Amino acid sequence: MPIFHKHYRFFIALRNAVGTFPKPDRYSLGVRLENTALEILTLLLRANAARGLERLTQLREASLSLDLLKILVRLAKDVKALPDKTYLALEARLIEIGKMLGGWLKSVSNTNRP
Repeated sequence: MPIFHKHYRFFIALRNAVGTFPKPDRYSLGVRLENTALEILTLLLRANAARGLERLTQLREASLSLDLLKILVRLAKDVKALPDKTYLALEARLIEIGKMLGGWLKSVSNTNRP
């Protein structure tokens, strides 16, 4: 599952970045970033194991969580917890993951049409 591996690698990069956050941001925004990224990994695994409408539901939840993750990464940059260079690298990965997720979601949506 290529999207899972991409997101897995994203999480590693994110974890390394959060480790450099100032303490107040590390234990608030950093924890939320990591938890949201882990939630997406879980949803991707569940979607891969599911079939039919359940798969569609899992993918939609993953898509919403990915949108939230993008906002949180941008927020980390805006509060200066994340350097611009790191932000750009993480954002590029999120865009790629979003495209992969969107394609998977579209193919599942077309399969489950009445």
